[in-house]
Formats: sequence, C-alpha cells, structure tokens
Amino acid sequence: MAFSISKSQKGSEVFCLNGHQYLFMRKSGDSKIWWRCRQYWKCKCKSTLATEDERIVEAPTEHSHPGDPVAVMADKFRAQLRQVASTTNTSTRNVIGQQVADASNELLQRLPRKSALEQTVKRKRRRTEEPLANPVSLNFDMPRSISI
Repeated sequence: MAFSISKSQKGSEVFCLNGHQYLFMRKSGDSKIWWRCRQYWKCKCKSTLATEDERIVEAPTEHSHPGDPVAVMADKFRAQLRQVASTTNTSTRNVIGQQVADASNELLQRLPRKSALEQTVKRKRRRTEEPLANPVSLNFDMPRSISI
C-alpha cells in the first residue's frame, strides 16, 4: 500500500492512504503511532490505523464514507504552496504559477480562487517573517522595505 505524509494547515502531520486522510491520534509506549480518520467528527468515521517506523502495522478499519483522492491532492497542493511560500522570496504570483503549472485538471477544479491562494501565500509569509525591532530612540534608519 502506497501512502504519503503531508502537513496540515496548522503544521501537524497528515497520513494519506487510498484517498483517505488520517490525523495523529496517539503514540504507544514503543514507536507505534495511531492515526484517526480526518472525518472522525464530521462523518462520525471511526477508522484508525497504526504505523511503526514508516510502515503500516495495523491495517485501516472500515470507513463510514467514501475516499476522495482529489481532496487529498488538493490538501497536499496547499501544504506544498505554504512550504514554498515560507522558503522562497519569489513573487506571490510566481509561487502560485509554479505550483499550478504541474496540477491536473481535476485538481484545478478543487482549488480555491486565485485571490484566496494569494492570501494563503501572503499570510504564511507574514507569519514566518521576523517582526521589525521597535526603535529605542528617535534617531533610527527606516528599513527600505517599509519606506515610501
């Protein structure tokens, strides 16, 4: 079974398998990690699985909803967009353009509007930038990034 691990919007790991997504539930005493279906609250899905050292040791239980591989791809796209936004200084449009260039038509239909993607990039960059230091006297140099 091929699986992948991506990041959620808040930075936690998301385990993706067969069109379903799982969130971290708990870690056993040894290195066994238990994952819970992402639709646990929304669809009352009680599916779980366990991994150990990057391999599945407890197969996933039955889901109460169908899998959606395109939604998994869309979440991975947004995670990759946030990661690129925080590590590069290219323009917002170029970041989005580079990511969209490789996307399939199915994925493009599931993505939010371009303005929402631009806001995602800008928001991520604002959170990762270091804030400017407060001046301690009236004699200070204005940073070029905020001067007129």
